[in-house]
Amino acid sequence: LMYQVSTVPLATSEVRSDLQSSHILHRKIRMSPLWRIMGFKPYGAYCHDNIECTTGLCRNGHCSFNEPV
Repeated sequence: LMYQVSTVPLATSEVRSDLQSSHILHRKIRMSPLWRIMGFKPYGAYCHDNIECTTGLCRNGHCSFNEPV
Protein backbone atom coordinates (compact mmCIF):
# COMPACT_ATOMS: atom_id res chain seq x y z
CA LEU A 1 0.00 0.00 0.00
CA MET A 2 1.30 3.44 -0.91
CA TYR A 3 0.28 6.69 0.67
CA GLN A 4 0.45 10.05 -1.02
CA VAL A 5 1.76 12.84 1.16
CA SER A 6 1.17 16.46 0.35
CA THR A 7 3.06 19.24 2.08
CA VAL A 8 2.80 22.97 1.81
CA PRO A 9 5.78 25.16 2.66
CA LEU A 10 5.32 27.39 5.68
CA ALA A 11 5.52 31.10 4.99
CA THR A 12 8.21 32.90 6.95
CA SER A 13 7.78 36.48 8.15
CA GLU A 14 9.92 37.71 5.22
CA VAL A 15 7.70 35.93 2.70
CA ARG A 16 4.54 37.24 4.38
CA SER A 17 5.78 40.85 4.18
CA ASP A 18 6.65 40.37 0.51
CA LEU A 19 3.18 38.98 -0.19
CA GLN A 20 1.50 41.84 1.66
CA SER A 21 3.53 44.51 -0.12
CA SER A 22 2.98 43.02 -3.58
CA HIS A 23 0.34 44.54 -5.81
CA ILE A 24 -3.02 42.81 -5.88
CA LEU A 25 -4.33 42.21 -9.38
CA HIS A 26 -7.99 43.01 -9.91
CA ARG A 27 -9.97 41.42 -12.70
CA LYS A 28 -11.79 43.89 -14.93
CA ILE A 29 -15.53 43.37 -14.68
CA ARG A 30 -16.94 42.26 -18.00
CA MET A 31 -20.45 42.76 -19.29
CA SER A 32 -22.54 39.76 -20.25
CA PRO A 33 -22.58 38.86 -23.97
CA LEU A 34 -26.09 40.31 -24.35
CA TRP A 35 -25.05 43.73 -23.03
CA ARG A 36 -21.82 43.69 -25.05
CA ILE A 37 -23.95 43.27 -28.19
CA MET A 38 -26.37 45.99 -27.11
CA GLY A 39 -23.61 48.36 -26.03
CA PHE A 40 -24.87 49.81 -22.77
CA LYS A 41 -27.30 48.82 -20.05
CA PRO A 42 -30.69 50.54 -19.79
CA TYR A 43 -32.19 52.33 -16.78
CA GLY A 44 -32.71 49.92 -13.88
CA ALA A 45 -30.20 47.30 -15.08
CA TYR A 46 -27.62 45.88 -12.65
CA CYS A 47 -24.24 47.65 -12.92
CA HIS A 48 -20.83 48.05 -11.29
CA ASP A 49 -19.58 51.23 -12.95
CA ASN A 50 -21.04 54.40 -14.51
CA ILE A 51 -19.56 53.57 -17.92
CA GLU A 52 -21.84 50.51 -18.23
CA CYS A 53 -25.08 52.54 -18.19
CA THR A 54 -26.81 54.45 -21.00
CA THR A 55 -27.76 57.01 -18.34
CA GLY A 56 -24.09 57.35 -17.34
CA LEU A 57 -24.88 56.87 -13.66
CA CYS A 58 -24.66 53.68 -11.60
CA ARG A 59 -26.17 54.07 -8.12
CA ASN A 60 -26.64 51.28 -5.58
CA GLY A 61 -25.77 48.69 -8.22
CA HIS A 62 -28.40 49.81 -10.76
CA CYS A 63 -28.36 52.23 -13.68
CA SER A 64 -30.26 55.36 -12.69
CA PHE A 65 -30.98 58.90 -13.86
CA ASN A 66 -29.23 62.01 -12.52
CA GLU A 67 -32.46 63.18 -10.92
CA PRO A 68 -35.43 61.25 -9.53
CA VAL A 69 -38.10 60.68 -12.16
